[in-house]
Amino acid sequence: MRSSHAHAHAHACRRRRRRSGSGLVLAISLLVAFAAHADDGTFSVSGYVHYDVRDFSETVGNPGESSEVRRVRPIFQYKSSSWSARLMPDLMRDTNQMLDAYVDITPDGPWDLRVGRFKSPLSLNRLQSANALALMENSVVAAMTPNRDNGLLFGFDTAGEGHWRFEVGAFDGAADDEVRGSVDGDVEWTARVLRTQPVVSGTLRFGVAGSGGERHGEIGDARLSRQRTAGRATWFRYVAPAHSDGDTDRVTAFADYHGGRWFAQAEAIRSRETVRSGTVRAELAHRGWELQASRVLTGEDRGERGVTPGNLRVPGLDIPVAVELGLRVGEVRMDDDAFRLGLADPAGNGERLRAAGVSLGLWFPRQWRVLVDYEHSRVRRPGEATDIHEKALMARVAIAF
Repeated sequence: MRSSHAHAHAHACRRRRRRSGSGLVLAISLLVAFAAHADDGTFSVSGYVHYDVRDFSETVGNPGESSEVRRVRPIFQYKSSSWSARLMPDLMRDTNQMLDAYVDITPDGPWDLRVGRFKSPLSLNRLQSANALALMENSVVAAMTPNRDNGLLFGFDTAGEGHWRFEVGAFDGAADDEVRGSVDGDVEWTARVLRTQPVVSGTLRFGVAGSGGERHGEIGDARLSRQRTAGRATWFRYVAPAHSDGDTDRVTAFADYHGGRWFAQAEAIRSRETVRSGTVRAELAHRGWELQASRVLTGEDRGERGVTPGNLRVPGLDIPVAVELGLRVGEVRMDDDAFRLGLADPAGNGERLRAAGVSLGLWFPRQWRVLVDYEHSRVRRPGEATDIHEKALMARVAIAF
């Protein structure tokens, strides 16, 4: 019986992959067809590949493979004067391969509209491209927001050098770090207010965002948060029968600064979800924060998309290279009631994570990069006086095309 079940499961996985691959080909074909018949726009193909290596001196759990091709993401874009479209699959994913699939309507005015699958505007760190992060992994705050979600987002910008941006949207209600794969009856509303202000020789952005609604999962499709270390080991998850069952909301506050060779960012979040397991049902609130900063040691500007080298050249090769140093600290605290009510097993889960990391990045032309990152995570389990440590030395080769 077990072998029949495994065979059926493998067959279902292959079927899902075939459907995902067919959908990818269809989506790209449609975008190419639209672009070919448009007169005022341009069609482009780009993308990036990440190859990661990890070496652990101590681990929280099973960290997975020590090396992997982490991302293969081609990007197909069409841009015109009043609208644009973007498709970005991740060819290394088994499910939900299409990460970005959206259309932007950008008329000549202060408002814009985005429809499709994309990142919801809850974390500045999450909104950065994975190819431009100062450290290898997203922050603990970004990990407490959806990876991608289906929905629509309306934005409005005020005029002026220092200006406000207001956004409101409706989404399908993806859980933390999840890519939501289908539209259902649950809706989560999202709103964000962002202020952009010139400061000294740079730009300061700060604001607040929130989301709220209902989320209903089931056994096998829990739609609940799962927390991982920077080394990709899971340090918190709910018991297997648990699933989302009611109200959910997130509130975030954030700020970042780009000023010449400096970049700094701060974020905080409170994420609340309703969890059910059998007859037990509870509203749980988890909290997190992070601080990070980086400096380009070779003097180039540090922008949202990374660094364009030009001040230093590799000896003997005549290739420009920029050197960036990054630092980050953060903390996540899970609701104590998750353990008290039996919704999480205290024997294999942590109630708190404290993390610190330092990175050294070499930027080459066209956003190619070599990044070395050391991350130290400390996990405290309920009722224990000492922490479990994870010490990970990681490296990434990023190739952009």
